[in-house]
Amino acid sequence: MYIFVRFTGYVLVVFGVIAIVAGFGSAVVLVIQGATLITNLNNYLLSSGAKSIYPQDFTPYFALMAMMVFVSGLLTAAFGQLMLVFADIGSNSRETNIILRSLRNKLQN
Repeated sequence: MYIFVRFTGYVLVVFGVIAIVAGFGSAVVLVIQGATLITNLNNYLLSSGAKSIYPQDFTPYFALMAMMVFVSGLLTAAFGQLMLVFADIGSNSRETNIILRSLRNKLQN
């Protein structure tokens, strides 16, 4: 059972790091080329026949979405690390109990 918890922890840490990098990268692109990004997005939407386009003052909403992706990546990676800690504690608890009981028996004799 601990192997599944450990595997899930590793998967969560990897996806968390990917989300952190995606959120940070999106924020950097938004700061460097925000107006160009919205212009290109609107050109793509107009060429594909979409009925709505993004106004030029939509950049703060994109920044908010990038921040939410970054924070959700942080939380996901932290939860994955917590699962790894619980798997380590669970797999080592039997050995720890054996060591502590043998020390107690030696002290009582």
